[in-house]
Amino acid sequence: MKLSFKERAERLGHSLELLEKGIPVTTFITVKDVDQLKEITNLFIDRENNPNIGAQLFGNVPLTDVQNDRTAAGTLRRVNEFIYGDAELHPADRERIKGAFPMQIQATSESNYTPTGPKTFNSPVIPLTFNYGTVTLNQGVYINFYNTVVNGFTMDTLVRNGDNGNSEIGDFNIFGATGATGTNGSKGATGTNGSKGSKGTCTVSGSEPGDKGGNGGNGTAGATGGAGNPGGPGLASCQAIFTINNAITTSTGKPVVFFTRSGTGGSGGNGGTGGNGGNGGKGGNGANCECTGTKGGNGGNGGSGGSGGRGGDAGNGVNCAGDITVMIPSAMASMVTKGSATAPPGNFGQGGAPGGGGAKGTGGDGGKGHGDGTNGTKGATGSQGNPGSASQVSGTPATITINVS
Repeated sequence: MKLSFKERAERLGHSLELLEKGIPVTTFITVKDVDQLKEITNLFIDRENNPNIGAQLFGNVPLTDVQNDRTAAGTLRRVNEFIYGDAELHPADRERIKGAFPMQIQATSESNYTPTGPKTFNSPVIPLTFNYGTVTLNQGVYINFYNTVVNGFTMDTLVRNGDNGNSEIGDFNIFGATGATGTNGSKGATGTNGSKGSKGTCTVSGSEPGDKGGNGGNGTAGATGGAGNPGGPGLASCQAIFTINNAITTSTGKPVVFFTRSGTGGSGGNGGTGGNGGNGGKGGNGANCECTGTKGGNGGNGGSGGSGGRGGDAGNGVNCAGDITVMIPSAMASMVTKGSATAPPGNFGQGGAPGGGGAKGTGGDGGKGHGDGTNGTKGATGSQGNPGSASQVSGTPATITINVS
């Protein structure tokens, strides 16, 4: 049974007085149990003409017996069969889902809805319900839903002026959400600087040369940069129900497009830069004794730079969590079409840059009649970090079923 805009608004508890003045009404409905959820959901479903809507939305998930399948997925499938179909819900399943209630649904009614630009809805927790008299999409306007259950998007009339300005998507788009981007790895710690060499010595009460200046210590290697974190898996697109009760008009004569893609994988974070090597220590100065002196100590070598950290792995694309149904009058069958795309995995993170080698230590100054110590060598540059692993897991899009009645 098809309800008019005002009848739907009344059943949602929305003020007809405000709606007749052109004021939109949005409320949060507290749903106390699964029976009330079924009642609200069925306000937006013409079950007489679409008796198989449950199978259209969730037919890709096998319907199992309550005694043999107590998994969350199996329970949810049976709950949806109850909500969208004629099946009874077993007391054991009612008990399992009791903790999900009370829950909220956000419901909006408006007699004439004309968004002024592209519209985005992102409500992963609260299902959304929309009740409109006429929806008008002007040039460049489209409506996107991300990782959101559309409990019902019902309009009496849809007007499409111009196009959406983006040939890659549709006029109504049911998307998942891109997975989280992995954080970048931390920079590696800098190596320790080499110690300064000891000063040369004299003997026989300072008249004769003793030891030359001590050599400077070598710098230690820089630490490897931290690994980038992996990208998160995509977030699934959800079930959605659209109903156009009376008419569709388009200024171009082209059909209105319903499009879907599930969640793209997140990109892995980049590896951290390797730490710089520690600097070589300065050689100790030679001694100046009474008659002669000692040579300066050699400078220490700089430490090698640390390797860059490994990049984070790419996140997987994710399959849809539910399918989509679009209900239209039979006379409008040529005015609606559909499209879909696979959700790709994310990008892998790049390996971190290498750390620089530590500076060479300089030779110590020579004492009386002796030369300076030789300089150390600069530390070698570290190696580039390895990239993260690519993902081969893409997400399957929802099936869009167009029902005419």
